[in-house]
This record gives sequence, C-alpha cells and structure tokens, in this order.
Amino acid sequence: MPDKLSSLVHEVERLITAPYAPSLQTLHEIIQNDSNGLVNSWATHKPCQIGALIDVLFDGLSRSRFAVPLLNAVVSAPAVSNALLERYPAVLDQFLEKALENDEPESMALCTAILSTPLPPTFIAPARLATFIMRLINEMRENPCSETIFPLYQVMTGLQPVPGVLLEISPETMSSLQVELTKTLRNLDDHMGNLLCLATFARISSSWDINVEREHGPQFPSWLQNVKHFFGQKRGLKTLDLVILRVILACSASCDNLAPKKAAESIRLAIEICDSVEQGQKDCWIANNASKIAKLCEKVNRNGIDWEVQMMGLTFLTSLLPDSALSPEIPRLALQELLTKERHLREAVPQYLIPRLVKANANLSGKPAICDLMNHIFATLKTRCDDHSADTKFMELPRSVLVGLQSVEPRILGSAMATYDLGEVSQTLNELTRIFPKKPRHSQCLGANFCYASTSNFANELLFDLIVFTSHMSLLGAMGSEASNPTGTSNLTDCLLKAKKLIAENKCSFTGFEPLDSRVKFSLTGLAKRGPTLRDDWRTGIAETLMLNSRMTHDNLIRKVEEVCFDLEQRCTTIEAPLRAVEDERDRIAVEAEQLQQQKSELEAQLQQASNTISQLQQEISHLETHAGSTSARVEELSASLDAARRELEDQRRNSQKTTNSEREKARTRELDLLASITEKDDQIEELEEETRDLKEDNDALRQTLDTVSKEKGTALEHTIAIKQDIVRLEECVEQGKLVLAQKHEEISRLQADQERINSNSEALQKKLDEEAAQVQELKAALQDAEESHRTEVNTLKKQYQSQISEITVEYTENKEEIKSLQAAMQVAASNATKELQAREKRIQHLERKVQQLREERALKAREFSEAQQHIGRLMSVMGFKPEPKEPKAASKQQRSRSTLGPSQAATIQQQTPQRDEDTQSQSENMLADSFASPTPQPERSPKRSRTTVADQDLRDSACQSQARPRRTRQALGEANRNSQSNSQRSNASQCTANASLQGTQNGPNWDENHLHDIDLDMDLEFSKDFIFTSTALSEANDHITPLRSQQ
Repeated sequence: MPDKLSSLVHEVERLITAPYAPSLQTLHEIIQNDSNGLVNSWATHKPCQIGALIDVLFDGLSRSRFAVPLLNAVVSAPAVSNALLERYPAVLDQFLEKALENDEPESMALCTAILSTPLPPTFIAPARLATFIMRLINEMRENPCSETIFPLYQVMTGLQPVPGVLLEISPETMSSLQVELTKTLRNLDDHMGNLLCLATFARISSSWDINVEREHGPQFPSWLQNVKHFFGQKRGLKTLDLVILRVILACSASCDNLAPKKAAESIRLAIEICDSVEQGQKDCWIANNASKIAKLCEKVNRNGIDWEVQMMGLTFLTSLLPDSALSPEIPRLALQELLTKERHLREAVPQYLIPRLVKANANLSGKPAICDLMNHIFATLKTRCDDHSADTKFMELPRSVLVGLQSVEPRILGSAMATYDLGEVSQTLNELTRIFPKKPRHSQCLGANFCYASTSNFANELLFDLIVFTSHMSLLGAMGSEASNPTGTSNLTDCLLKAKKLIAENKCSFTGFEPLDSRVKFSLTGLAKRGPTLRDDWRTGIAETLMLNSRMTHDNLIRKVEEVCFDLEQRCTTIEAPLRAVEDERDRIAVEAEQLQQQKSELEAQLQQASNTISQLQQEISHLETHAGSTSARVEELSASLDAARRELEDQRRNSQKTTNSEREKARTRELDLLASITEKDDQIEELEEETRDLKEDNDALRQTLDTVSKEKGTALEHTIAIKQDIVRLEECVEQGKLVLAQKHEEISRLQADQERINSNSEALQKKLDEEAAQVQELKAALQDAEESHRTEVNTLKKQYQSQISEITVEYTENKEEIKSLQAAMQVAASNATKELQAREKRIQHLERKVQQLREERALKAREFSEAQQHIGRLMSVMGFKPEPKEPKAASKQQRSRSTLGPSQAATIQQQTPQRDEDTQSQSENMLADSFASPTPQPERSPKRSRTTVADQDLRDSACQSQARPRRTRQALGEANRNSQSNSQRSNASQCTANASLQGTQNGPNWDENHLHDIDLDMDLEFSKDFIFTSTALSEANDHITPLRSQQ
C-alpha cells in the first residue's frame, strides 16, 4: 500500500506539471487493479492536487480513452466529487445525456459514481436525473439482485443532503422504486440484496427531516409514507428482526459464501438501517428479544472470526443497544483493538462510527476510560507534532476519539475531570501550544507523499479543539454538582470557536495551480496594422511575413499531427481489441500459472512446517508422558504417606481407646472409694462439671478434626483417580491426533502427486486451455480446502492439547496444595492432642498426690484414734474397771462371731459387689458411646438435691459393706506395735504412688483419656471426724485394697 500510494502521488505530480497534454495510461494502470482505499488515501494525503488532477482528466476526455475510467475511479472519494462539481457544474448533466441518449455503460457508471457521494446542499438536480433513476429501476426489475440494487443505494446516498430533489422526481418513478424494492425484500436468499433494499429505504427516510417538512409541508407522498412504515410502528419490529438475523448470519462460521469484506459491509448497512428505526421500536424489540442479542454476542466473540467482521459486529452492538443493556466489555474491547492495531487495520471501521464506541465506553466505564482516551490523544499529538513526516492519516483516529468525547454527558465529564491530574494536562498543553499554530515544513509538497500545509492545518485544528474541550472539562470539574446544567461554559466555548476562525490557514502552492496554464502554447498574434512605411523597411516586412507564415504552417502541422495521432489511437483501440484480449488472456494464464507455482511452494513449505510441528508435538508428548509418570509416582508416594498417616491415626485411636477404658475402670473404682466425701463439695463439683464439659467439647472438636482429615484424604484419593483418568484420555487424544496427522500426510502426498501430474501435462496447456483451466480451478479449490482443513485441525489439536495440559497442571497444583494443607492440619492436630494429653497427665498426677496426702492424713488420724483407745483402756484399768467373767466373755465372743457374716453371705455380697461394678462399668461405657455418637452433647446440670440423694445412697451402701466385713481382733496395748499401722500405711501409699507413676509413664499420650470420669479425679477430699472415728475397718479395708489395685 505505501509503495502504490507513492507511485500514485508521483504520477499525479507528473501529469499536472507536464508542459503538454500527457498520456493517462500509466495512471490508469496504477488505479484500475486497486480498490477505493488507494484513491481515498491519496485524497487525504494530497488534497492540494485534487483540483489540478480533475482539470487534467477533464481536458483529456477528448484525447484519451482512459479519461472516463479514471474519472469513474477517482470521484468515489467525496473530496474529488465535490471538486469536480464545483469546477464543472454541468459535467453531471453532460454525462447523463451521453448515458441516456448514447447508451454508454461507462457514462452510466460515471454518473452513478458522481452521485454516490453526498452532494452539496446547493446542488440543483438536472432534468435528466429522473430518467436516469428510472433506467436504474428498470435494470433492477429485469434482474433483482444486489448488483442492480447497489447503484440505486449509491444514488440515494448522494441525494440524501438534498431531499428536495426527490420531490422533483415524478411520484410514479419513486412509487415504482418503492414497489420494486419491496418485492426484492421477499427474496430471503439474497443476503446483500435485502440489506441494500432496507438501506436504500433508510437513506430516503432519513433525508426527510423536520426542516424539509417545514419547507415542503407536512404532507408526505404515498410512496414516502410506505417507506417510513418500514422504520415506524407498523413494520419497525419486523425490520429489526430481519436485520439482526442478517448480522448473526454474517458473523457465523456457517456463512461460507460471504467474503469477510462483504460480511463487514453488510454489518455497516445494518447499522444504517437500525439508525433509521424509531427509538421506541428499538427499545421494545430489545426488551423482548434478549435471546437473539445473546446469540449475536456469542457469534461476535466466537473463535476464528475475521477481525474486521468482529469489529463491525461490536460496533453494531454498541449502536443498537442502550447503555443500560450494553456490557462495558463490548465498546472497551473494540476501542482497545482499534488503538493497538496498525493503521491499515484501523480502516476496517469507518471513521464516523468510532465516536459511538468512544461515547459508549466513556458512559459505561466512566473516569478510567476518559482518562485513557485523553492520554492517547495527548500522546499522539505530542509524537506527531514532533515528527514532521507525520501525515493527516495518523491524526484521524485521535480526531474521532475527541469527537466522541465531546458528545459525552457533562455530568460524566465533570466527575472525571474532578479527579484528573490537571498539572499533567497543563504541562502537556503548554508543550503543544509552543508550536501552535504549526507551520508547514515546506511551502510546496512537490516530491512528498503528503501535503505539508494540509497536515499542519489538520494538526492546528485538532489541537485547538483539544484546548477547547480541555477548558470545557476543567470548568465542569470546577463546577461540581452544577455540571449537569453547564450554562456557564457555553459562552467560553462559543468564544473559543469564534477565535478558531481567525487562525490563518496554511496554503500549499499546488492549491491554486492550473495545469493548463503551464503548457507551452504557440499563440497567433496576427499581422500588425501598419501605416505607410519607407522603402528601406521592405526587407524587415518580408522577414516578418515569412516568420508568420512559418509559424502558421507549424501550428497547422502540429494540429494535423495531433488529429492523426488521436485517429490512430482510436483505430488501434478498435483494431487491437482482439489482440489485446488475447494478450490479456495470456497474461491471466501466466498469472494463474505463477499463482499455482506459488501455491505449490506454499504447500511444500506448509508440508515442511507440518512435519516440524508433528516432530515438536511428538517431543512434547514424550515430555508430557515423562511428566505424567513423575506425577503418578508423586501421587503414589502421597497416597502411601496418607495411608501411613491413616494407620498411625488408627493406632493412636486404638491406644487412646485402650487407655480410656483402663482409665474409666480406674476412675470408677476411685469414684466408689471417694463417694463418701461428695456431700460437702457440691460447689466444687459444679465447677469441675463445667471444666469437664469444656474438655468434652475439645474432645468432640478433635474427633471432628479427625473426621475432616479422613474426608479430605478421600477427596485427595478421588482427585488422584481423576488425574489418572485425564492422563489416559490425553493419551487417547494424542493417538487420535497421530492418526489424523497420518491421514493428512497421505492427503498431502496425494496432492503432491496430482501437482506433479499437472506439471507433466503443462506442455499441452496451450492446446487444451479451457479443459485445463477448469482442472486448475478444481485443484485450487481442493488445495485450499485441504489447507484450511489441515490448518484448522492442527490448530484445534494444539488448543485441545494445551488446554488439557493446563487443566492437568492446575489439578496437580491444587492436589499438591491440598495434601500440604492436610499434612499441616495433621501435624497441628497431633501437636494439640499431645499438649492436651500432657496437661491431663499433669492434672491426674496432681490429683493422685492430693489423694495420697488425704490418705496419709486419714492414717494419721486413725493412729491417733488407736492410741486414744489404748489410753482409754489403761485409764479404765487404772480406775478399777475389771474384765467380766469368762462365760459372759465367751458368750460375747460367740455373739460377736454370730454377728459377723458367714462365708456364703460374704460370697453373695462379694458377687453382688462385682456385679454392681460391672453394671456401673457397662453404664459408663454406654454413656461414653452416646457421647461419641452425638458430636455436640449438651449436658444439663442435675438438681443438687438429687445428686445429694444419690451420694447418700452410695454412702449407705458403702457403710453396709464396711459393716459386713469381718473385724480384726483387738490387741492389747502392750502387744500392739505403734509403728506397724503407720508403717504399713506409708508403705502402701508409697507403693500406690510408684505404681501410679509407672502406669502413667507406660500408657503414654492418648486421645480420649478421662473423657467422662475426670470429675472424680479433681476433688479436694476431706473426711469428717465422725466418719473416721466410727469405723476403723473401712480404713483397714482400703489399706488392703490399695496394694491389690497397684498390683493389677
């Protein structure tokens, strides 16, 4: 594109500066094989040469056959068309006369091209325009398709600024146009035809505005009313349905018969149609068709869509939907793509649609979007103003962005400017205003690809508009809440806009250049009128006469030569037409052969690339297999570690259960021994019950932690199994990919064989031209299909493979993190359990020491009691009390022996006691099971009276058992050993303490130790003196029971 533009610029400069009538063939060769984009780019870069080129082409209409095709190509640019009508107002009427009277197709195309651009408001329609439109309608009636409707759409586009012209055309002609276009709308198979018909109606409907109604009256012609029905309440919803379906079809992958350029053009037509529909109808349709809008959004954002089609689809959504129903991502994505793409890609979206994207983005995103767009404008201006080689094309996008920002609501602008960095804005504006107004680099742009004067004027205008907009924003930010009604800023804006007109405009030397004036002319001055002269001047007169005769002869000869050359050119054009056609056919065949050769080389390169891709995929597959193996090994290691941790937990649970059972038995025995002292310690028991309840809740929490750890382990195992299944599925996909690649390799080899056969038959191509051309077309289509299918399949395989690898990686990282968290939780739970067990063990040891101290005190009191009995006995003997006779003594002994229990009764009591112990133990086990079964038990405090009753009952049972035990015979005071009882009690106490400490060290940490019976181990034991002095047998029995327990 830049090379072609440079060639076009240099050729135009050669034509307009030639000192004679130049040949137009080179310019025709540059323009004929290119689209309108080249001409539009030239008109933007070199506006100073437009008038001069029009003069050259208009002057060459009588000399060259290339003048009319060149005019037809260049008038598609609006600036060229306006300059042509301004310089030669009658040119349209002249070409209409040739087109209608002489029936010249080139003149018809030229008239359509002149009318395809918006005409100036002061344009006066020629009388032949109605006949010309009728001719186009007749052509469309004979063959209703998009090719015949497009000229009518172009003509209505040109006549839109001058709607009064349509009233000057006969109503029959316009009614015929409306009827024929309505008939064409019924053919739903013609995609572009339907949209062109509706777009033509939209042009006609939008041209009739309020000013036209005020000028021509409110009464509409019948044909115009029928046209407006398509965009009003009668047919507006149906029009929107048809347009949306066409846009969805253009954006879908199933529309293969529509080229990307055509699809983008159809979406642009859809935008024009939707703009003409009434806003109420659009709101009603949007509210009732959310599914179609979602479908369109899905088609626009699909993978593999053409970039130009996607941009036009996003622009269509922005133009159709209001801000409340539009996602902020749609205009933001479109603007981001436009601002980051290259300049030739930005031309995909027309410049007049970019302000819509800017406005929607600013309204939806607010301050961030406005700040980003302002920074883009500042950066572009700062860069381009410093670069003197920058042309107007670079500043068109910032100009469109600024126009979009100017249409944003003042409320949003005020809120954005309130937080914007005004210091940075002021600094940037100061840097830009130093070179304002910008002067052109050179006064003449001869030899340059762009006009320096027009670029400077465009930059000055853009900078001035930016200064006005920034001032407006600053005032809105300073006004704050009053920004919704910015009446105070209008005066400043009007004053600045008036000052803009006072800026001097830079002019290029080519602006007023007249190419016809620069040509060399031989003017005939004629014979000068002379009076009578002297005879000595006859020689001078003869010389002048001969000179005039020679000049006249030379001019006549040159004119004849020109006529002969023009006649020869016309004859060569008519005679050499068949030869030229054969040459064109030869050139076309050569070009096709060259294209086939290029396609062959491209296919070979693609084959090599495919083989390289296959090798890379195989390497990646092997790498992934090794990675999968390492992953599976790691998973197995983690599962093994989890199994080991689970076994350790089971062992610890089993040990804790055993220790719990043993401690339960010990606690139960201690409970039976210590029930006598519970009556006076009710308050302390309640506190101990609360502590027990807290411990129970801690135990439940530990149990729940263990359950969660086991559940998390199960989920980790399930994730591991899912990862293994994904690896197997990946291996299957890889195998399928290998099979598909092998099939494609076979197809490529087959295509290579076909190509070799075509090369072998290339010698007979001239004789069998028609047959081979068809075969070449078929092979071309087959190669393109194979190439596209191969490319799509390889891309899909790559995407699937990458997505699966990413999923496996994510799952592996998640499993790894979960396993780490499980290990950390297990460690924390184990450490917490160890601390709890250590604390409980210390508490138990403390309680045992306290019990031992109480026992020692009880033994000391019993010893003092025995000593007091002995002392009383001595006192009685001293005081004279004598023992009774032997018979009563024997009787008393017999009575005493009878009062004692027999062996059978003692056995019965002993059986009842273990049975009661077993019942109590089973009851405690049931209570323990219930506590484990209910995760959060809520024990209630029993009444104090009931607990005292139970304690009294147990005390009576223990008293009965103590009375049922055999008493020891008393010894005399002299025979008694004072140290025997204390020594035995001390030895028993020490032995019990040693056994308890040994058993505590052997049991180790456990989980559920003292789960229910810690209440009995944390008591301050005190015995009343009455109980100690009433029974000495209980202490002796306890002294005998304690060594037995220590031995067990």
